[in-house]
Amino acid sequence: EYAVLLEMGSGEILNVKKVVLSAMIFALGGCADLGRVGMHPDVRTASFSAPKSDIENCLYSSVSRVHLSISRDAPLADGTDRFNLLDRSEEKVAWVELSSVSRKSTAMSVYYAPHSAEIKKAVDAVITRCRAEFD
Repeated sequence: EYAVLLEMGSGEILNVKKVVLSAMIFALGGCADLGRVGMHPDVRTASFSAPKSDIENCLYSSVSRVHLSISRDAPLADGTDRFNLLDRSEEKVAWVELSSVSRKSTAMSVYYAPHSAEIKKAVDAVITRCRAEFD
């Protein structure tokens, strides 16, 4: 092995190091728990005429009504708040992103398990309830 490295120039060794580092980053990045949501989720978006904190409160109360639980995830760099929706077995079935469009306007994106009529119905119910409360 070392003989091969000795025969390589410094530029080639640097390229090998880049490939190894890239593979390590890819492997670690692939460790995220996507739950039932998977790599290709269905997406539902909605906008509300209310501050983000009000929509967050509505989200918490609405989720419990559809027999799911909610946990806060790390926010995105742009200030978008993220939440995970979990089923009774604590498996992630959807994640929600809430972002402020203005002081009195909020956008919601829900990424949920594809091909699951039950989860789609729950997501629709949460959005419908918050829309009824704020729009």
